[in-house]
Amino acid sequence: MKKIKTLRVKFLEYLGECHPEEAKEWLSNYENNNIFTLEYQSLKQYDENMAEMLTTHTEDTLHAFTSTLQGSSKIPDDAKINFNIIHFDNMLKLDEITSDYVGELIRIKGIIRKSSEVYPVLDKAIFECRSCMSWQEVEQTSVNNITEPTICGECGGRSFRLLRDISSYVDQQVLTIGSPDTSFEIDCILRDSWCSHDDYSINKTVSIVGVVDVFKPTNSNRWKKYIHAVSVNILEDNKEDITISDDIDDVRNTPEYRQWVERVIADSNNVCACCGGTKHLHAHHIMSYADHPDLRLDPDNGIALCKWCHGKYNSYYGHKGTARNLIDFLSKFATHKEVVYVVPDNEPEEVIEKPDRDLLQVFVDTVAQLEDEYYDMCPINVLKSELEDYDETAIDALITSSINKGIVYSPSEGYLKRVII
Repeated sequence: MKKIKTLRVKFLEYLGECHPEEAKEWLSNYENNNIFTLEYQSLKQYDENMAEMLTTHTEDTLHAFTSTLQGSSKIPDDAKINFNIIHFDNMLKLDEITSDYVGELIRIKGIIRKSSEVYPVLDKAIFECRSCMSWQEVEQTSVNNITEPTICGECGGRSFRLLRDISSYVDQQVLTIGSPDTSFEIDCILRDSWCSHDDYSINKTVSIVGVVDVFKPTNSNRWKKYIHAVSVNILEDNKEDITISDDIDDVRNTPEYRQWVERVIADSNNVCACCGGTKHLHAHHIMSYADHPDLRLDPDNGIALCKWCHGKYNSYYGHKGTARNLIDFLSKFATHKEVVYVVPDNEPEEVIEKPDRDLLQVFVDTVAQLEDEYYDMCPINVLKSELEDYDETAIDALITSSINKGIVYSPSEGYLKRVII
């Protein structure tokens, strides 16, 4: 309970300091719009812990945010509030939604394959004890079962009758989401204001932010994943943004591809190049898988990112990977000091001739050492002095291609190496 109170205070402070006018306008217009827009990047910049709570404990956090808004005198204490979370980091492809993500907030893009009718489901069920006739309210969270009280608080009875007429209900709708690059589909459960009889036509492209959850279908021994949607946004007809390749499954299901993944992660010292984490590592294609088929299995076209940083990258740049995008991403978010391989954006004839690998390693190590000594800057005169025993022409070639606002790059085998601070 203390954690919830803390969240309420923090969220109130956040609204007051960052979005006072937007909050006032929404509260004044609540009767016409009960969807509150929550800008995730703004929240994260204000308080990373609060943003992390939203990702890992979504229900509790949104409950605290709802209570904060309900505390205003402009809306009812029991007002129904939905949230539209925009600019959310953790974006995944459908076939990346593994069991590791159960309980976490994620974002997906996909195409509507099926859309159910809008139908009522129990929200808060009222039960009557068959022994003493007392009532108990139970909030319903199960997808396919009604949750009853375990015991009567008045008499200890264990038999109850559902009072349908005085229980409360909420609209629900199920969208089955797919994508062109995989046969995998996942059901997304929408509730309340996100339900629509007209908006969700087949083949429309949507962006959904929601919590991964599981349930066991009737007459089945297997659990099934689904997404409990928090917010849904219909996108323009941009199927190309989520299309990867017609032969994606052919390559990614081969032993060679799995070896490529293992090699990339091993070459990254089994750590995320962005945050330094060691769990749930993905092999990310620096130059995109779709646009560069010749680089799909090239170990130097890969870098290890954890699932969270990988999702964050995709939320900013989609699946159109380029060296410039990766450099920009790591410049903004990297907290881990590591050397990563980056494929250049320029044409092959513009790439500087491959230097000696031993010299390259000395160059990179020296740059890193000087950046530590000179507060993230690398003085060129000092660098040359440190490397005066090596070929001057080769050093000048590396330096010429390397300087960009104090961050140093160096070419190797047609690639760029970057020292991240």
